Amino acid sequence: MKTQSLAILCLGALALSPTLASCDSEARLAENITGTWAATPEKLIDSDAMSATAIRIIQFNPDADNNKGGDLQMTALVSITNAMSNKTPAVIESYTVSASGIATLTGEWAAVEDDKVSLHLDESTLKVSVDPEAVLVSVNTLTDATISTPDSIKPIIADHLKQQITIAVRNQIFDINAIDDIKITNNLMSCEINKRDYTLRRQDIPVK
Repeated sequence: MKTQSLAILCLGALALSPTLASCDSEARLAENITGTWAATPEKLIDSDAMSATAIRIIQFNPDADNNKGGDLQMTALVSITNAMSNKTPAVIESYTVSASGIATLTGEWAAVEDDKVSLHLDESTLKVSVDPEAVLVSVNTLTDATISTPDSIKPIIADHLKQQITIAVRNQIFDINAIDDIKITNNLMSCEINKRDYTLRRQDIPVK
């Protein structure tokens, strides 16, 4: 009877071992990925009216009650290198514009495989800002004349850029529900987001 009971226990342990290994690997991924990661600049907008790049930053915060996930903040640092404001309301002529913007979105994340995390982003938390004071209006591209009083049109341009950035980050940066094929080596993470390969660098390197 004891031999039979021991055999049943052994079989049960063998059946549970893959599940336990999977749990351990998911917890290990969650531990390794916790922190802030930044990708290289990527093209956000590329049109005749505007050209912009964005740096994607993902902050994985751990949950004290869950060793496989937690809260998430995703940020896009946007640099607009050549925006033409000829379509901006109340602006008749075209100007070369440079500006920067920040977009943030929060949500939750969870390690679901040994190389995959699922993301649940809350679109209601989306915030996009473009500082009018940081908008640089350089020259009139039609007459090659400088602008003597650009401050009056800066808020209009900033609002126009904010609308364009909001659309772009929703469609390209924040349209994501999982990160696949994650490999973390030292402070670099290679992964796949929406069938595209990315390399991110850890920003909050722990002090040893």
